[in-house]
Amino acid sequence: MSTLTATRAAVTGPLRDWLRSQYDITSLCGTDPVLNEPSIYAGGLAGGAVLPAVVVTKVGLNAGATATETHLLQFDCWADRGQAANAETLAAAVKTALESATPGTVLGTSFVRLLGAAIEAEAALPDPDDGTPRYVVTASVTTTVVA
Repeated sequence: MSTLTATRAAVTGPLRDWLRSQYDITSLCGTDPVLNEPSIYAGGLAGGAVLPAVVVTKVGLNAGATATETHLLQFDCWADRGQAANAETLAAAVKTALESATPGTVLGTSFVRLLGAAIEAEAALPDPDDGTPRYVVTASVTTTVVA
């Protein structure tokens, strides 16, 4: 497996770990009862997750010929029913953290560094089945790998 392939597969986990280190986000999240970590997940909302929560999902990639890549990521910010404002507040904290991150920031304990982020879209999109509040932020996030 090439370094680039491994990096593409691993960006949401390191980004999740970095988000868990951002107090302005974690102070708004619930605590996962199993992991005893803030309710911030990569790839999907954990069963039994305590809301509010953030889910990071990669929805696209603009791969380059080097270790630098731009990922299209979706950040689903969930809140308890009747608490839509909490989902929007959490989304604002995620946006601020992404936009204000220092270029070169190491994501979690990985070899992935954040080079920059640009917010592409945001929208209130409650769960279509039960109306659980969700505010979605889509961002282009540029990363690189360092050894």
